[in-house]
Amino acid sequence: MNIRYIRETIVAICFLVLLVLIAVKVNEGDRSEFRGAVRVVDGDTIVMDGERLRLAGLDAPEIYQACYFDKVEWMCGLAARDQLERLVRGADLVCKAGRRDKYRRPLVICKAGGIEINREMVRTGLAVDYGSYVEEAEMARAESLGLWASRFERPEIWRRHNGAMDGVMDSRVERFFSGIWASIAAFFNVR
Repeated sequence: MNIRYIRETIVAICFLVLLVLIAVKVNEGDRSEFRGAVRVVDGDTIVMDGERLRLAGLDAPEIYQACYFDKVEWMCGLAARDQLERLVRGADLVCKAGRRDKYRRPLVICKAGGIEINREMVRTGLAVDYGSYVEEAEMARAESLGLWASRFERPEIWRRHNGAMDGVMDSRVERFFSGIWASIAAFFNVR
């Protein structure tokens, strides 16, 4: 056997493996619906089937974020998480995905027992609207519900000042590795 034959055989095998991988990826597609058991991470992030999902159209306070009634601090991030847990507890939750956010999480609209969870989070004042739930946000503000009963920093501004990402406080090491993973995932177009 000569070296050229071995080299061409190896190249042909690698090419076939590459074609199989491409075919699998093309057929895989993104999931558009999630059902079943849920774990609440914070007021706008859940985990279903091992995948981290972000509630679309809203932004809730981060888990460690505090808000203030006059000068009295209350942990509005924990309150938002607790509200989301109450809304999904024991329910047959169905989440429909649209596009993905900058961290490649599916943006979902979730329903449980006929209630749209995203809408209810804004309606109870424990999440701010991102253009999808304007009427609910106005009602919560007019009734001084949740965040609107207090002085608070919008979650996106709080994250910018406090270094939070993905709904949790990340250490520098976690941010470093999540940045590397995001780059690799974006390059190979994987979840």
